[in-house]
Amino acid sequence: MIIFDRLPFFRKEPPPPPPPPSLGERLRDAIERIPYLPQIRAFWSDLQAERRWWPVLLPFLAWVGWRAYRGEQRTIALERAAASRDDRSDAADATSMTGWDGANDA
Repeated sequence: MIIFDRLPFFRKEPPPPPPPPSLGERLRDAIERIPYLPQIRAFWSDLQAERRWWPVLLPFLAWVGWRAYRGEQRTIALERAAASRDDRSDAADATSMTGWDGANDA
């Protein structure tokens, strides 16, 4: 058999490489790798089932989302204000401990 492999007439050609995947196959593979695809599909089918309620439901969902966003922004602003208030009081305590009151700057 080794002798036949050396002769070009008996040499087996390797199989041709598989064709590259088409754009549709690549997109389908990419979509199937999305981690929450079953949940997304379930949400989408539920949303399609409520299609006749969209004129009421979608503005309501937008309003709920906007209120949640504004509430989170308000909470963050309050936390930042409290933190800056604490920083200012800490700085005032530090200057009172050093005996510097700023009145005797000559």
